[in-house]
Amino acid sequence: MLSLSQPRNFDMMMFRLKGTVVKTLTAKDAKQNFGEAIDVAQREPVLITRDDRPVGMLIGMDDLEWLLRPSIEAAIDRGLDDVAAGRVTLLQKDNVQNVLERIRSGRPL
Repeated sequence: MLSLSQPRNFDMMMFRLKGTVVKTLTAKDAKQNFGEAIDVAQREPVLITRDDRPVGMLIGMDDLEWLLRPSIEAAIDRGLDDVAAGRVTLLQKDNVQNVLERIRSGRPL
């Protein structure tokens, strides 16, 4: 059985993700009960600690998407700005293989 708790030695630190106080789990417990820890992480983030210090976090894919969405949207916006400014060369489908071969071989595009 997992022993989830609130952070101990970081009393004033409130680990939050999507407004939820994060549960903690020792690295030893996470290793011994990995499947169960993953199940918990699907419902809420789980902070992994070693010697009462944070060393990692398990989060579900929905939380990961939520965390990455702003940077993905920003990258898309930058790409669209590049297209609008004419800084992008569009590839035809039959040229993609040639470009991939050049990238893999280290030759300039």
